Amino acid sequence: MQTINWQAFYNTGLKSIEFPASLTTIGQSAFEESGLSTIIFAKEGSLKTIGAKAFQFCGFIRAIEIPASVVEIGEYAFSGCGYLTTFTFAENSCLQSIGNGAFAYNTGTVITIPASVTSIGRFAFGECKNLTNITFAKNSSLHTIGNQAFYLSGITSIDIPRSTMVIGDQAFMFCVDLKNITVHWTNPKTLTYGKEIFYGLKSKINLYVPTGTADLYKNNPVWSEFNIVESSTSGM
Repeated sequence: MQTINWQAFYNTGLKSIEFPASLTTIGQSAFEESGLSTIIFAKEGSLKTIGAKAFQFCGFIRAIEIPASVVEIGEYAFSGCGYLTTFTFAENSCLQSIGNGAFAYNTGTVITIPASVTSIGRFAFGECKNLTNITFAKNSSLHTIGNQAFYLSGITSIDIPRSTMVIGDQAFMFCVDLKNITVHWTNPKTLTYGKEIFYGLKSKINLYVPTGTADLYKNNPVWSEFNIVESSTSGM
């Protein structure tokens, strides 16, 4: 078996499933609103694509590890899984894109984004209010943080990869617990910025920037309101 088709197990009472190594695609809404609580992926599998809404509103899933072979997670693939507290990515992940709303409205507290990921879609982690710790793997390839990617999430600090070149509208809007941001660009003007990226933050945030760049950030309207601190570790 290579493909699980659109809505194949939609709204069924299926409790658990173990995917074969031959599987390459999980189709749109394949398990949406099902009773799944246990998902087992083959360790040496061929899965490339988890389709849009594939596991949306699977309210009994508590943990998921995305196999290393997966390249794309579709929009809202795991959104609204109310008990999903642990989402991890296998070592040597090939994941490139996290779709719009892919993990929205979940209760996980910690996540590490694989180095291979180049884009985080709109509202990907939106309203993940318990998500306090997000880390980007070393040598991250991240290029784009989409609109509202972390909207109303619980993150307290973030170290944005040097590779990032686009930060979308309201990306960190209402992240009221955010206290520390570390950046690595020697010239913040090289980025493309959306609107109201940090709108609604409660307190003055510490912004750690590369040594010798403080004035550039102070003169940039996106960053000028932060408490700007030059750091030898920023820029590394």
